[in-house]
Amino acid sequence: MGCGIVFDVGTTAVKTMVFNRHFVVEGSVSVEYRLLAPKKGWLEVDSDCYWEAAKECMRSLRKQLGECLKQVDFVTVTTQGETLIPICAAGRPLRNAIVWLDGRAEEESAFLKERVEKTHFYQVTGIPECTPAVPVCKLMWIKRNEPELYRNTAWFLLVGDYMLYRLTGRVCTERTLMSTTGYYDITQSCLWQEMFDIAGIDRNKIPEILETGERAGEICEEAARELELPLHTAVFACTMDQVACAVGAGNVEDGVVTENAGTCLILAMTAQKAALRPGGNLAFYQHALPGKYLAMTNCPTAGIILKWFKDEFCEREAAMAAEQGTSVYNTLGNLAAGVEPMSRGLILLPHFSGVLQPECASGARGVFFGVTLETGKAQFVRCIMESVGFLLRENLEYLEAEQGIRVKEIRSLGGAAKSRIWEQIKADIVQRDMVHMKEAECTALGAAMIVSVTAGWYEKLEHACNAGNSEVERISFSLENRVAYETGYEKYRNLYRLLKDEF
Repeated sequence: MGCGIVFDVGTTAVKTMVFNRHFVVEGSVSVEYRLLAPKKGWLEVDSDCYWEAAKECMRSLRKQLGECLKQVDFVTVTTQGETLIPICAAGRPLRNAIVWLDGRAEEESAFLKERVEKTHFYQVTGIPECTPAVPVCKLMWIKRNEPELYRNTAWFLLVGDYMLYRLTGRVCTERTLMSTTGYYDITQSCLWQEMFDIAGIDRNKIPEILETGERAGEICEEAARELELPLHTAVFACTMDQVACAVGAGNVEDGVVTENAGTCLILAMTAQKAALRPGGNLAFYQHALPGKYLAMTNCPTAGIILKWFKDEFCEREAAMAAEQGTSVYNTLGNLAAGVEPMSRGLILLPHFSGVLQPECASGARGVFFGVTLETGKAQFVRCIMESVGFLLRENLEYLEAEQGIRVKEIRSLGGAAKSRIWEQIKADIVQRDMVHMKEAECTALGAAMIVSVTAGWYEKLEHACNAGNSEVERISFSLENRVAYETGYEKYRNLYRLLKDEF
């Protein structure tokens, strides 16, 4: 029986997973690399690090799996969006990768905002705002500040494109990965010429666009040697990580939302059409399913707030957890479980890095409200967890209102999903069940599912989703805390309204 290999290229690490035809994980390895910050607001990675990390993953997997890797049906890649790598005609990177979080292109962002009306930009790209993170701004920055490098660049690649190039020698990209570039028309599935003209960018420096799951070619001789994989192994183009994650959790039909609460909180819903109304603030990506879209909200700070609180104020709890051989987050969860709903009136606005949805307010900041001399550490912990629950409800209601769809199921992913008390708090606040999936590593799994169709394992993506992941647990909401959280949610919303002008 053959297997499939997925390289999941994230912001700080490459995770490589090997799946069999039943989507059982045969092996998994993660290798980290260092982010570079040469100047304030800049964030880069040595472009070679991505490939070197993939090679190191494969060396470890070979020790784990041995002969299994001689029967590889396919290799594919899913990656972060927006990270940019310029390469020369010989295929060599000309500079460090400019990471998606990089904010250097503020002037270019302002330039484009002045010349492209916001609603027009949104209705073509599905991106609510042309921020410095958008690749078209990064391209302009390179042309303005590194003109010789721009002239010597044959192609501007995203991370996924670069990995496909190293695997096959073919210069190509994939349509969902292009969704957040700022120069791709998501409704027409083509490059947006108007943006190239305004930005002064040569569209011939953008690679050809493949369909999601399309065969990019065979593994080239150099890659086969470096990764120790069979020559002529099929390589397939795959989707960006957020889309892959949704597919891996079975988010391919109306009424299902995936809720991924890690560093940030991301909600994603499959949509039949992109509702790109004037003044809208809901992000839309092309879905892996042709003709469908993924409607998304992104809250920049969620789980990272609890990490911040743990790092700054919970040294004693961390030491106790270390002595007991448990996670400090379990200790904090036990503290929260001993506190009544609404934490004795304590409320947190969790906007430590601004707000993107339901409205964009980059100046918004975190606020603890209702602190008294009786407020203890346990109340702060529960309050943080409840604030993420309120974020979830706020964005869930926004998704439903914008799409005109009642959400029937929330599939919960990310680090917060590991906390039973946190899941119960979220369920009680939104008054919906929180569904846990059998396989929590949904990004690489979703990529394997997508490619399994074109590789011949399954006839349809829906069949692969049914075979690859299923519900393993359901955290049911309680009516007992409904009144407390209805009142608390209204206070949470009112608090933001009152402070909005101050922000």
